[in-house]
Amino acid sequence: MSASHPESDVECQHQDSKMKALIEKAKTIERRVTDFKNDAVSAGLINQARMLDLFIIDLQDNMADSKEKMNDIEIEFGLDGSTRQPDVSGRKPPKSSGDLHDYHDYFSFKKEFELYVAAKRVSIQDKVNVLKHTCLQGTARNTSREFDTLDEIWGNLRLTFGNPRILFTAKVEDNRKLGSCH
Repeated sequence: MSASHPESDVECQHQDSKMKALIEKAKTIERRVTDFKNDAVSAGLINQARMLDLFIIDLQDNMADSKEKMNDIEIEFGLDGSTRQPDVSGRKPPKSSGDLHDYHDYFSFKKEFELYVAAKRVSIQDKVNVLKHTCLQGTARNTSREFDTLDEIWGNLRLTFGNPRILFTAKVEDNRKLGSCH
C-alpha cells in the first residue's frame, strides 16, 4: 500500500481517498482470510492456519504503516481534520521587501516566516499564498510572482536577497550610521 508523495493539497486529498478505499478492501480481505484460517483450524490444517495467520499479521502491519504515513502527509498538508487558524499569540506575519535596510534580512525573515506558519496548521498552498500575498512586498513580491512552490520562492529570494557578504556589509554600514558610543 505504498504511494508516491503528493505535491499539492488536491493530490493529497485524492491520494487520501484512494488510500481509504484500499484500506477498506484490505479489511474485507482480512475478514475473508480470518474465516479461511478458522476453517483450516476446524479441519485440523494447523500449518495452513499458521500461514494464513502470518498473512493476516503482515496485512495488519501494512495497513497500520499506510495509515500512519497517510496521517503524516495529511498533517504536512494541514488536512488532518484539526486544521485551525489560531490567534498566533498576537504575532503578525513578517514582512519583507528585500531592501537591505529592512528590519528583516533574508535569513531572519525566513526564520520569522517559518515560526509564524508553524504556529498555524495550514496547508502548503496556504503557506505559499501567505508568503506571496501577505508577507512579501515591493521588489521581493515582484521577483517571486512567477513561482508557485515554497522551494521555488525561497530559492529565488535567497538568490536575489540572501547574499551573506552583501547583507553583512549593509549591517556594518547601518551600525556605522549609529555613530560611536560615548
